[in-house]
Amino acid sequence: MKIFLIDPKIKVYPGYNYGLGHIASVLKKGGHSVDYIALRKIKDSFELYNKIQRQKPDIIGFSVTTSQAYYIRPVVKTLKETSDAFIICGGIHPTLKPEYISELPGLDAIVRGEGEFPMLELADTFQKKENHWKIKNFWFKNKDEIVKNELRSPVNLDELPFPDKSMLDYQKLLYQNDGMNRFIFSRGCLFDCPYCANKGLMELYRAEGGYYRRMSPQRAIEEIELDAGKYAFKTIFFDDDLISLNKNWFYEFFTLYKKRFKYPFYCNVRPGTVDSDMVKLLKEAGAKGLVIGIEHGNEGFRKTVLRRNITNDQIVDMVKLCKQYHIKDNIGQIMIGLPFETRELFFDTLRLCRELNIHYFFYIFVPYSGTEFDEVCIKNNWLPTIPTGKYYIERQQAIMDYPTFSKEDIQLCYDVFWLLTYFRFLPLKIPFLSTGLLLKFYQFIATFFDFFNPRKYLRVFMRWLKTGEI
Repeated sequence: MKIFLIDPKIKVYPGYNYGLGHIASVLKKGGHSVDYIALRKIKDSFELYNKIQRQKPDIIGFSVTTSQAYYIRPVVKTLKETSDAFIICGGIHPTLKPEYISELPGLDAIVRGEGEFPMLELADTFQKKENHWKIKNFWFKNKDEIVKNELRSPVNLDELPFPDKSMLDYQKLLYQNDGMNRFIFSRGCLFDCPYCANKGLMELYRAEGGYYRRMSPQRAIEEIELDAGKYAFKTIFFDDDLISLNKNWFYEFFTLYKKRFKYPFYCNVRPGTVDSDMVKLLKEAGAKGLVIGIEHGNEGFRKTVLRRNITNDQIVDMVKLCKQYHIKDNIGQIMIGLPFETRELFFDTLRLCRELNIHYFFYIFVPYSGTEFDEVCIKNNWLPTIPTGKYYIERQQAIMDYPTFSKEDIQLCYDVFWLLTYFRFLPLKIPFLSTGLLLKFYQFIATFFDFFNPRKYLRVFMRWLKTGEI
């Protein structure tokens, strides 16, 4: 069978899709033909239509997040009108919001949870012209009825083939990402954060004993070795949410890594799960920076609303440990515009971030369908209606509007965050000047600096030299 896998990442970071990579590997191992198409811009859809008209795939599969579910509506509609292919959506959005199957005209099925072996079974069944209605993990449209099948058990990650990267110009993608390669050796998370899709996955797989698992350290090393023999890259980012949680795994993996590789790397850490010996090993293994989950600067808000039982002292101590072992390029993760947040609470985030004096990944919060915060926003009528044809940049443009934190204020706070954490001498309050006017003044300065930032244009120029794309 001929399968097209489509990765829509319109107006978001153009990273590699691990899930589609694993699905492609399993399908190819099963003898099927797989093509991979990345939708990075709206205009890419016209190239997609032409390619599908020429090659006539049997199955078309999308991997969809909440924001991309909106963008692909016209794409799926056009494909259904111009192609005989069986159209599927998988990924976190239909997994946690399966009623999406009825909301998207042109869709034939959704796959919930892990898609590797359900997709293989579907392709095999179609090839043999057998009945496909009872394949686990799938919901199918059958005229006016929805056929809902149960989930299969989570896969053993050591038994999966490594994700296929031959379907796209992976070396070009590495150049676009400044030579950074990314890996993930686990699935899921054990914590209870209400904004995160991992909590929904844990609930979905509760009868199977949960969703979180990881591959063995040796298997993880083999995957890095495979890429090292194929591609040129300078640094590594480990995308695992809980790489520091299991100490036995942690010590075995990074001891092996230290012996076999010289690539500087970044990894995610949760304050409270890493001690001095662990940070020492990270440094010896080549850690260039740690990405620290802060999320918010107000300790009470973080504990009660976000259910992250982490103190500000633990966050400060985590940064001190990094500096003690000369891990210098550390990054804090911050969300702005959370439910029940206010502008005053945002200033607590600013104060903590100024104290830490590190770099930051900062985002505007958008609720993912099926998460606890999504339910909160639905209950309070906070979810926005996005007009047809209107597109927004996920995590950079505010769309939420709360009684305590307006959309305009959220955007304002996001726009000034980097300025006020970089230039820590700038006052957060000035007598006789309203906070709103002060932030708007800082927003003007931030926009000016961003527009005339020569490093930004140099990065764009270097990317163009390497890839031919801006």
